[in-house]
Amino acid sequence: MKISRYLVLSALLLVTACNGSSGGGSDDPVDTQDPKTTNSTDGQNTTGQNDGPDLSDADPSCVERLGLDKVSQEDKEVIIGTNTWVSSNTITDTMKKANAQATVYVRMTSSRCTGFLINEDTIMTNNHCIGNSSQARGVTVKFDYVAGKTSKQYTCDQFIGTNSALDFTLVKCDGSPGKDYPQVVLAEFQGKTNDPIYLVHQNCDYTKYSTCTPSQKISTGSLIGSTSTQVKHNADTLGGSSGSPIFDEDSHKVVAIHNAGLNHGANNGGTNYGIQMYKIVDYIKSYFPSVKINSSSSRAPAYSVCD
Repeated sequence: MKISRYLVLSALLLVTACNGSSGGGSDDPVDTQDPKTTNSTDGQNTTGQNDGPDLSDADPSCVERLGLDKVSQEDKEVIIGTNTWVSSNTITDTMKKANAQATVYVRMTSSRCTGFLINEDTIMTNNHCIGNSSQARGVTVKFDYVAGKTSKQYTCDQFIGTNSALDFTLVKCDGSPGKDYPQVVLAEFQGKTNDPIYLVHQNCDYTKYSTCTPSQKISTGSLIGSTSTQVKHNADTLGGSSGSPIFDEDSHKVVAIHNAGLNHGANNGGTNYGIQMYKIVDYIKSYFPSVKINSSSSRAPAYSVCD
C-alpha cells in the first residue's frame, strides 16, 4: 500500500490540531487538558513493571557508545480502540528510559513530527515531515519534552539526505546532542508479525482536548502484519507521531519507523504502519556511508550488542 492511499498521515499541522501556540510548546509542557496521559498509567503500568535490566553485566563499550551512563533517573495516526498510551515519565525500565530520552519533538515551520537520535548529532524522522533541504530550514528539536520537565532545544537544519519510498530523512544538529543524551540502536533484522513492540512519540489526545500540549508518550502493542519493507502495528498514535521509533520489546532496538495509519471507521478501528528499519539501515550504508550509526543484526538486548 502506497503512503498516498493512507487516510491519515502522522505529520500534524500545528494550526489545525494544536491551535498554533500549543503545538509549538513552552519549555515546560504539561498536559493540563489531557489528564489521562500525564503522570498516569491509566490503571495499566505496561511500560515498566520493574527497574529494568541490571546494566552492571552489560558490555561496557555499548554502555558508553549508547550513552546509557547519561540516562536521567528522574523522572493516527490511529488510536486503536481505547487509548492506552502513557506519559514517558512513568517508565522505570532503564533501556526504555534511554530510548525515550533519545526521542525528540521535531518542529518545522508549520507542522510537527517526532524523531530520534541515531548518532552524536543526527536525527531521523519521516520524509513526509522533512522532504528536502528547503524544508529543513529552521527545524528545531526538543529533548526531554516531557510533562513537568524543562526541555532542551537544538537547531537541526542541516539536511543530510532522504528517501521517499522508505519515508525517512536524516538531518544534522548543531551542538552534538549525543554528548548529553543516549542514542538508539537500529535493528538489522526484520520485524515479524506478533513481535511485541513499544513506540515513543510526542503527542497528546487533541481529539478530546483540542488545546492540549504534546509531550512524550509511550505506546505498547505488537506487529500485526509485516512484509519485507513494511510493518503493521496496533500501538496508539495520532497525527504528530510521524517519525516515531518503533522498538522491538525484547531487544530495545528500533525495528521500524512509524509513518502512517488507516482509519477503519467507528469505534477507533484502524491500523498503523511503519517501514522496516533494516531496509533503511541498508540504504544508509549504501548511500550515506559517512553517517555513523549504532546497528546490530543480533536480537540480543541493545546494551549487550551494539555493533
